[in-house]
Amino acid sequence: MEIIEIKEIIKMSDYTKLAIVGNGFDLAHGLKTNYYDFVEDRIKICISLGEFEKEVENTLKNQNYEKEFSYYKSKNEFYWYDFEQVIGETTNVIFQEYLMKFSENPKDNQEIQKIYEMKMHKINSLFEEVTTEFYEYLRKEVSGFIEKKIDNIAAELDNQTFVINFNYTSTVETYTKNIRYIHGSLFNNDLPVFGFPMMTRFDFPDTLSETHNKAYQRDLLHFSRHIRNNKGINFQSDKYKNLIEEMKYVHIPSLHSGKGGYGEIQCAEIEEYSGVNGDFTFKEENEYDSDKITEVIFLGHSIIADTEVLGEIFEELSNLEQIVIYSYSGESEATLDNKVKMIKEIAGQDSIVTVKFFS
Repeated sequence: MEIIEIKEIIKMSDYTKLAIVGNGFDLAHGLKTNYYDFVEDRIKICISLGEFEKEVENTLKNQNYEKEFSYYKSKNEFYWYDFEQVIGETTNVIFQEYLMKFSENPKDNQEIQKIYEMKMHKINSLFEEVTTEFYEYLRKEVSGFIEKKIDNIAAELDNQTFVINFNYTSTVETYTKNIRYIHGSLFNNDLPVFGFPMMTRFDFPDTLSETHNKAYQRDLLHFSRHIRNNKGINFQSDKYKNLIEEMKYVHIPSLHSGKGGYGEIQCAEIEEYSGVNGDFTFKEENEYDSDKITEVIFLGHSIIADTEVLGEIFEELSNLEQIVIYSYSGESEATLDNKVKMIKEIAGQDSIVTVKFFS
């Protein structure tokens, strides 16, 4: 046992590079994992996808965002980040509409509350169905994946590199097993992190409007992994489902509220978990020594979709010397320039950012 622990410590200290992997990595390997491909494949058989898009467009019909949604979706330029933004925007519109009606008609607050809950439950339910369909689509897409390596990427992902994978797929395992699936994995019974970015905020958030906030979902993913991996609770059991429901609807909203802390705890497993994690939302434990990391490479990540998480990662890297962005043939110069700009905003304006290409 002691020998294993020593090996893990040595391995952790050996990492000198972080690789941030996003959807562009899968696309570069020939997988059809963008939003347009998913819609083209599923729109004829997934009733909930069509209903979801209609619900979104109806909700946003008086908003400028609705025009962008319809235009880009029709032009094959609508990306997953745009889709996530639409989720946040739709949720925000419903919530703000509810607040306005409530303030204008306080005597009718119970009826307004019912209408609000009905609308929010509908959009949340439809989106959960779309998420399930997306997971099924990905499983089908990767089932026929033929492992192939891109030479310069193989050289980058050596034994001294640790990967933070924002994808749900395991394409990167073709190169290395040193990986953290920060948004969940298709093959580990993980709860997927799929929703609007942390930057979308509401003045008075409630559980329904924050169901698909990525920060909430990362907390739930962390907890679900804890009770499955450390407590041996089967993900199909009623106990697992009850624990997830209590954490999702009682404690995570409380942790993210102005009040902070856990709500009224009903289960011993959550009591124990709160004692370990304290009254804070989770922070993933690093598998690497932050002080030893001198280089970060981005492999197909859009940057803008996860700026807060990336900020937390970079904040700990005190000896960073170089940042590399891998681009693909056809990516516009404006998009690339914007990525460099965002990275400098996250990592520091004096950061040295180099651009390379998948080859």
